[in-house]
Order: sequence, then structure tokens, then C-alpha cells
Amino acid sequence: MLDKLNVNHEIEYKTIINQTLFNQLIASIDTVKIEQINSYFDTIDHELLALKIIIRIRECNSNFLWTMKVTDNTGVIEYEEPVIGDTLEAFDNTNIKTILKYYQIDISKLILIGHLKTIRYLHKTKDYELCFDNNYYLSKHDYELEYEVKSDYLDHFANFISILNRFNIKYQPSIPKALRLFHYQKATNN
Repeated sequence: MLDKLNVNHEIEYKTIINQTLFNQLIASIDTVKIEQINSYFDTIDHELLALKIIIRIRECNSNFLWTMKVTDNTGVIEYEEPVIGDTLEAFDNTNIKTILKYYQIDISKLILIGHLKTIRYLHKTKDYELCFDNNYYLSKHDYELEYEVKSDYLDHFANFISILNRFNIKYQPSIPKALRLFHYQKATNN
């Protein structure tokens, strides 16, 4: 049923870095600057988060992409669908409804949880993408280095560690941006 949809098996590695390292990296590596706004959706009591599901709509260059990430024992399955706009009305799409139905997600229970703005500096190769992300959510601001696998031809984790070592960066796995937003939102609401 879902095999005809745009599905990826996402493999990525991430680490939080500080502003000084961030500035050094974007000054020393060829990148393209991209600004994006992520709008995250869940139920009021974070039912999707409990199921290890994240739903967002990303706006980039006036284009909108609906994404649902499902973490299971094989990694992250990522469903994507171009949409119009970044509100719940964008979910009124046959493919999105099919995906939500398959995962038994009640669209009527979904609400906008929050927004996260990322200024991304992207370096692409045929085998991987390096993303240097400057993230803003609520009153929080952080920096992250993300390595996204694009081929099967490398030992990608070793390559990522090699890149970190080249810049004397200690690998400290970071949680996804959406989770950082949710956790910070919860901490500031208590």
C-alpha cells in the first residue's frame, strides 16, 4: 500500500557544536546557504512522539514539503510529500491520508506543536551531505553538524568521525531537532 509513495530509509549522524566551531566550519568548507522553517505537528499529549513518529512541514524557498519520520528497529523510515502551505489543511492530500491511515493516526487529533527555523549551510557530495545548522526555536539557539548518507559506497560513520577528527570535534550524538524543540517547550511550560 505504501510502496508507491516517496519513502526513504534515512541514515544520518549529528552532533551539537558551539558557535565558534560552526563559524570555522562554514568558513573552511564550500557550502550553499538555505533558510528553512519547520512546523511540527503532534497531538496535545504527544502521542506520536511516544510512538517515535515525527511529522513536520518544511518551508524552503516558498516550497513546502510534508515529512513523517518513523523510527523502528531498522532505523528511520521517512515519507515525503510536496504540499501547499504549512498548516493542517496541507494534510488534506490522498497520499498523506494513506500514510496516516496505515499508521492509525487520527488527523483530527493533530495540532501545530511549534516552529523551528534553521539557517543551513549545505555541502553536497555524491556520497553524503554535510549540514551545518544554526537553529532557532522558542528562545533557544543551537548549532549542529549533521551528516546525511546518500550512497552505499562508504563506511559513512567512519567517514563522519574522520571529518569530526579533522576539525577536533568530539562526537556527541544529538537528538533530533524536533525532540529538542519539544523538550525545551516542555521545560519552559513547567
